[in-house]
Amino acid sequence: MLESATKLLKENNHLVLATSHGPQPHCSLMSYVTDDQGRQIYMLTESHSRKYSNIVSNPKVSLLVDTRAGVEPGGRVRALTVTGVYRPIPDKSVKDEMLRRLLDRHPDLSELAKRPTAEVFCVEAEAFLLLDGVSESHYMAL
Repeated sequence: MLESATKLLKENNHLVLATSHGPQPHCSLMSYVTDDQGRQIYMLTESHSRKYSNIVSNPKVSLLVDTRAGVEPGGRVRALTVTGVYRPIPDKSVKDEMLRRLLDRHPDLSELAKRPTAEVFCVEAEAFLLLDGVSESHYMAL
């Protein structure tokens, strides 16, 4: 099941990032890439954005990736919830590589990437919850 969850994460392009600061949650639609193992998810945002401010204050996040866009009406949707934690990327070479990979996969991010306030950040997955349809679920602590 872990292989199936990782495959779903690695094959998709967009996810919903849920952050919070205080009692108010905040969701953001994000483009992303993963590392080769599918355990670290990299995204790009502005350092002054609400989502980035939230993850610096509270590094615990949730991510949602799903297959609904490619499913016919009445078909079986799969969804992966990733429980994770924000990790700074202190190594400039890693940050540069992840930015290159983000731009290769998501050229629409190029304008954002040029801004001096653009920030590549990482979410390290701690657990996966894979839903296959409306009733079958599989939880995996990593």
